[in-house]
Amino acid sequence: MSMYLLHHTEEYNSLGIAVSKKFSKSSVKRNRVKRLIKESYRINESQILSGNAIVFLWKNNAEYDDVSFESIHKDFLKCMKKADLLKKEEECHA
Repeated sequence: MSMYLLHHTEEYNSLGIAVSKKFSKSSVKRNRVKRLIKESYRINESQILSGNAIVFLWKNNAEYDDVSFESIHKDFLKCMKKADLLKKEEECHA
């Protein structure tokens, strides 16, 4: 999974998700990947800093059978930590 980030002045995050037809010709499979990414974002939404436009691009070389919520969630958190978008512990409880 790749992530592109643009900071803006709004107090909310914008989320975009793109899954190429090269990954699968089946829209059912592509939409399932999108739903899993959205769910991963929803679960962590309170921990993500606001004021960003975030776009996720799903890698084409992944096999559909290897796609699971755990693998997507792990990649999602890895991207968020690398971009330093997760709130610190003190900010989460405030």
